[in-house]
Amino acid sequence: MHLFRRLRPYRWLRLKYLIGVRNRAKDASWEYTQSLLVSIGNMTIMWAGIELMMDNLIEWYQTRVGTVIRSDLPRMLTNKLDYIRKMEPDIRWTVEERETLHEIRLEIARLSEFRHNLIHGLLHQKNSRTLDWHVHILKLNGNTVIRRNLTYSDAEIRKNVRAIFELSHKISPFFAQVIGLPHPSNS
Repeated sequence: MHLFRRLRPYRWLRLKYLIGVRNRAKDASWEYTQSLLVSIGNMTIMWAGIELMMDNLIEWYQTRVGTVIRSDLPRMLTNKLDYIRKMEPDIRWTVEERETLHEIRLEIARLSEFRHNLIHGLLHQKNSRTLDWHVHILKLNGNTVIRRNLTYSDAEIRKNVRAIFELSHKISPFFAQVIGLPHPSNS
């Protein structure tokens, strides 16, 4: 016999209500997950812009200013940050420009590990009733595998994504002004 035929009308209505509640909670959980993943996608785009601006600054400094810090242009982020660190003391920078370069370099270094963990790790949520996200990272070091399990709260993820967004918007006009690129509003 069918389950609903054996239930009393009140219990049947309550069951229908609870099924609806569960479905709405599942939909809300999915919407939350999508919003977080969209934020991480936006962070990835912003970070690509940050690295592109760093590349432009380094290329400008080495080719147009004529100061060669190393024979090749750096590709890895740590090398780019090291390059900018070596650019900072140049006496051709104003004090304000030197301070801004220093602040930008430190902020990129601070946020780079967070970004690296989220992008190159496996992000998952063990329990959908919490706002904690777990990242599983494998790092190959020669013949050794280093495994790390990290936990980020939703607030921590969103705070760092926002910091990357703000950093991108701080860097863009500064680097464009230093390099001499036209401002997009003047195009």
